[in-house]
Amino acid sequence: MDKETQKVYEKYRKMFSGVDKIKFKVNDDLLKNIAFMTITLYKLQNEIDEKGVIEKFEQGKQKFLRENPALKSYNSTIKNYTSAIKQLNELIPENTPKQAGEELLKFIAGGNIKNK
Repeated sequence: MDKETQKVYEKYRKMFSGVDKIKFKVNDDLLKNIAFMTITLYKLQNEIDEKGVIEKFEQGKQKFLRENPALKSYNSTIKNYTSAIKQLNELIPENTPKQAGEELLKFIAGGNIKNK
């Protein structure tokens, strides 16, 4: 796991410190994958922001516009990310203070990735 992913993983891990240890251990790989997807999405967003949704493509004499390949990867990753987040949310005990759940959702939705 690279340093960026490790930092995001540690932030997520802290949010789930109150979760049953067995449940947490079983789902630790899911948490690591979510951290990886978080960083991947951030990188893909940067590429899309820099190059745009449509890019000029040249291959030999052919020149045309095409969808940025990063966009397809982004869309696929965001679907998997959303699904994994839903699964992870099921781990949050119902008696967890509302503030803790809101903190998780704010972190996930707020793009705090940049503040790694």
